[in-house]
Amino acid sequence: MGRQSGLSPRRHAEPARRRARLQGLHCQRSRRRGQPVVTRHEYTLVDVFTDRKFRGNHLAVFHDGAGVSDTSMQAAAKELNLTEITFVVRAEHGGDHKIRIFGPRRELPFAGHPTIGTAFVLARGRDATLRLEEQVGTLQVTVRDGFTEMEQPLPTFERVADRDAVAASLALDAADLEPALPIEIGSSGLRFMFVAVKTLDAVRRASPRELAEAAYIFTTHTVEPGSTV
Repeated sequence: MGRQSGLSPRRHAEPARRRARLQGLHCQRSRRRGQPVVTRHEYTLVDVFTDRKFRGNHLAVFHDGAGVSDTSMQAAAKELNLTEITFVVRAEHGGDHKIRIFGPRRELPFAGHPTIGTAFVLARGRDATLRLEEQVGTLQVTVRDGFTEMEQPLPTFERVADRDAVAASLALDAADLEPALPIEIGSSGLRFMFVAVKTLDAVRRASPRELAEAAYIFTTHTVEPGSTV
């Protein structure tokens, strides 16, 4: 298993809490006042991979996602407009909790900093070892002295054979691709395509379109002396 780790925003205290209101797309109306029925769900804002406030990777952790519809979860992620938010729900496969991870556009099967940040919030300032269920399986996360460490699935890689199609999807020519390096899709829960190109100019000209996966476009030609990629 691989590992990721990150520092909590406050080493021995919980982050500040705020309240969010989630309103479904099809709200019932109150018979008395004709007002929408609004449910309130507490969430915690946390900064992951840092020991300073307002730095690192930001995350909203909803403490209790029971009864919140998929539509409302996705709507909350879009409105908060963070990279990811999480909802804690009841475990289904022997773990301590199940978490669901949403970005502004879709639900994600796994992501590192949401897993770490959610475990930190669930630990409530105490040392703890938690088993969190996600779509990729049950992951063990350890919180100790404010430092959080997680296990994750080992990455898998698959080669992409149609280099011409990849180049076209990046608005590049096949001649722009680096022939000495393969195009590969790597994943430990989220799929990313790694595409090596020949020059810095090709990196600048690349314009991803109609890709099924996110793409990392890189070159071994560098801007700063002493760099390698």
